[in-house]
Amino acid sequence: MKGVIFDFDGVIFDSEVIYLESLLQYLESIGVHSTMSEVQYLIGMRMQEICVALQKQFNLYNHSLDELRFGQYEYFDRLMESSDIQAMPGLSDFLARCKEKNMTIAVASSSGEEYIVDLLKRFNVYEYFHHIVSGSCVEHGKPQPDIFLYALNKMGLNKEDVMIIEDSVNGIKAGIASGMYTIGFKGSKIIQDTSQANIEVHAFSEIAL
Repeated sequence: MKGVIFDFDGVIFDSEVIYLESLLQYLESIGVHSTMSEVQYLIGMRMQEICVALQKQFNLYNHSLDELRFGQYEYFDRLMESSDIQAMPGLSDFLARCKEKNMTIAVASSSGEEYIVDLLKRFNVYEYFHHIVSGSCVEHGKPQPDIFLYALNKMGLNKEDVMIIEDSVNGIKAGIASGMYTIGFKGSKIIQDTSQANIEVHAFSEIAL
């Protein structure tokens, strides 16, 4: 392998559980009671698509997409500030192994670029990444493969030379659709169905380079 594309939330940082908890808190604030299992399917989707899905799921058409978006951001930012989020165990060692082999390393995430860069810099791993691709770079978000194909083009590599590390159902579908070798990462607190991946791992140490 000459390159690796990381998903962000749930792979580099275990932030998905924080997002889902903040989403449930926000929904409660607008009079909607839900559970984590009912909204878990949203993981990996772009915020605009999440808001559309929430409108449909909970009949929230009296709330604009902007209101739903900014409301979620407010609750997520608040919960992130009070959390003790850490980089996934073994991440730094795995990135160092990739660097030793001169691999091109990218992030392809539905999250915003500013948020991604901020966390990577906060935990001193930003310098390992050659490319940061956010959901705003492509027309269609996961489970469509656009974001991974866009990242591949930025990397200048062939499909057969790049692996994707993903943890979400939507991300795994996007990875497989891209034609690249897709690893289902199961290190997150939110356990998702990654059975469609080429291989499943519970830690970075299980990934052969």
